[in-house]
Amino acid sequence: INPDLAYVFSWDLPDDGIAFRTASSLNGPWSQIDSARLVGNKRIVYLYQADLPSQEAGFFQLIQSNGNP
Repeated sequence: INPDLAYVFSWDLPDDGIAFRTASSLNGPWSQIDSARLVGNKRIVYLYQADLPSQEAGFFQLIQSNGNP
């Protein structure tokens, strides 16, 4: 495992319209993470230290996006 790996998130399929997003505040702005990998019947996101929204805080959402960012 890479020592810079901060978090691993996964969810089951099907996941049509699901978006994984991050922000440094609950009030946003939210950024969509498009690096989810398909592994078997799951999607997996590996977040590295450099991908975190800030050094102080990080918030994550798994939401039904309907194509809207």
